[in-house]
Amino acid sequence: MNWKNEAPADRFARLFDHGRMRACCSRVSSRPLPDDPAGIQVATDLKLFAEAFSHTSAGSTHCDYEIPKYESRTEAWEMIVEALDAMTAWSGIRESAIARHYLLDLLGTSRVCLKG
Repeated sequence: MNWKNEAPADRFARLFDHGRMRACCSRVSSRPLPDDPAGIQVATDLKLFAEAFSHTSAGSTHCDYEIPKYESRTEAWEMIVEALDAMTAWSGIRESAIARHYLLDLLGTSRVCLKG
């Protein structure tokens, strides 16, 4: 697919229910860290990613629908840094089983987001 063509990119973006995705992120963010020290770093990075996704998604929605209120350059830069930090965290955990389950839940599988 050619992502430079706006029509397919727009249709692809509309496939996802961002409200459901933010709810999934909220459930991940509110979970306690695991007792096993080996899982703490992955869980911490997953929480960082989930919180950043939720925050940047809400910010995007805000900018789309509340046109009279513009974000400052500082606020925009902070959101960019938050997204970059999230992608750095994701690159370190994307091969883990919990991250794969999270991604499937985030993209809309029927499973409840990281249940259990």
